[in-house]
Amino acid sequence: MINSFNKEVDIKLEFIRKALNETGAIALRLRGTDWFAWATAGGSHTVLLTAETGVAEILITAENAWVSHR
Repeated sequence: MINSFNKEVDIKLEFIRKALNETGAIALRLRGTDWFAWATAGGSHTVLLTAETGVAEILITAENAWVSHR
């Protein structure tokens, strides 16, 4: 696990990276509020609770993961 503060996030990153490897995909982009919360172990990126997407998204590759502002 690389500089992580949360074991749950580490486990989820491993799961996603295994899926990337098995499918040959190079990255996964998570945009929805439900996916953001799942990947960040309960984090929120919403401003308006009725919106399907928030103000940030997550990009995960085999080596890195980023949260970026949209």
